[in-house]
Amino acid sequence: MKLLLTMAVILAPVFSQSLDEAVQSYEKKDYKAAELALRDLVNADPDNGRAQLYLGLALASQGKSKDAKPVFLKARGLLNNSDAAEVGLAKVYIDERDFDQAQQSLDSARGINPDNPDLPFNQGMVDLGRKDYSAAAKNLSLAAERDPGNAYAHYYAGLAYNSLKKPDKMIEHFTAFLKLAPEAPEAKKVQSILKVIK
Repeated sequence: MKLLLTMAVILAPVFSQSLDEAVQSYEKKDYKAAELALRDLVNADPDNGRAQLYLGLALASQGKSKDAKPVFLKARGLLNNSDAAEVGLAKVYIDERDFDQAQQSLDSARGINPDNPDLPFNQGMVDLGRKDYSAAAKNLSLAAERDPGNAYAHYYAGLAYNSLKKPDKMIEHFTAFLKLAPEAPEAKKVQSILKVIK
């Protein structure tokens, strides 16, 4: 028993450092490396809520929503009242086009932390999915204002303004999107739309 306790004390800083390194990989957008490191950490300690959360985020960022969903659900159970886990789940539900579930997760996140910086973007995506273009434009514009480097906030705001027949706002957001993400898969479509408008 004493040996196990000693091993836990010795390994705790190593595990913590590994988790911090995996989180740094995620924050640098090296999602594959983050996923690999976080899978190892989760396998070693399945009850580490932070490792589960970041594994879910790394999976979702690679478009692996189906894999991310049970991970976020586990993280939500481990991290009581985690707005980040709720927002992560909302992203999965948005990908699944289950906008009611996404809204419930966003409402939960908002109840925990109304200042979560990811709320406006994800709320805008729910609004867009529900074809509430006015609300989508408002929320996505707010997301772009709060994080001017979020290319997709500009892209989806441009789509919302296009649906609202507000070409000036659409051009503004699409132009910002092209500056931020000229190589994005949507760039050619946006360039074509702008050529027709101008």
